[in-house]
Amino acid sequence: MPGILAYENSAPVGWVAVGPRERYTRMMSPRAPVNGPLDFDDPGWVINCFFVPRDNRERGIAAGLLKAAVAFAFDAGATYVVGHPIDVDGKRPGAAALFVGTLSMFLEAGFVEAERRGTHPVVRFDRNDYTSE
Repeated sequence: MPGILAYENSAPVGWVAVGPRERYTRMMSPRAPVNGPLDFDDPGWVINCFFVPRDNRERGIAAGLLKAAVAFAFDAGATYVVGHPIDVDGKRPGAAALFVGTLSMFLEAGFVEAERRGTHPVVRFDRNDYTSE
């Protein structure tokens, strides 16, 4: 499964990529400047890309997809989920930079910052901290 789709009135309005971290070999490379391997006990799952068409942005669709991706990962047995969002720090970056999601969106969903690599924090959500709504 390459990700999760969001629908409104049977029309797709957004997508998020989620899956076991080892599926994303480029992210596991020690040479990956932003991602690279993490010092966690097991590879966990990763949420690494969002797409919401321009007409559907700023409606909370990405945040809804994030929550659905976390629930999907934990239902599939993940012990934790990581993301590499961008910290916009009050700035308004172009849409092309936002495909990884924003730090504030991940923090509001229950993730915590585990470490920082440039402008991309590595955020983590542990299964033990998760409660379904």
